[in-house]
Amino acid sequence: MRPCFQKSNFLLPNSTINMHAWSVIACDQYTSQQDYWQNVQEVIQDKPSTYHMIYPEVYLQEKDDRISKIQQTMENYVHNNILEEKVKDGFILIERSTFSGNPWVCWESLIWRLMILNRAM
Repeated sequence: MRPCFQKSNFLLPNSTINMHAWSVIACDQYTSQQDYWQNVQEVIQDKPSTYHMIYPEVYLQEKDDRISKIQQTMENYVHNNILEEKVKDGFILIERSTFSGNPWVCWESLIWRLMILNRAM
């Protein structure tokens, strides 16, 4: 039986990247809102950003070369060391919180952390 978690190598933005521009929220509540994506584009412009590597649902009907641009951007980010190998043979834990202060989020993060630590031992 294969473990549900396996160690891997992870590329993350280098230390010179503006994390405000890099981080883009692409969740269901925004994916079909064109105004949201236009505002993101105005803020991001040509800065390195995950915005340049995602394909929002709102643009699916357009016949453009967005997929090839995404592929080129990913290759560029690796080639120009915008993305660097920051985690080798390991895990990344993402902790989430909500504006509502839902305690389940904290509990869920604790469970994931325990599962990952337990597998590493």
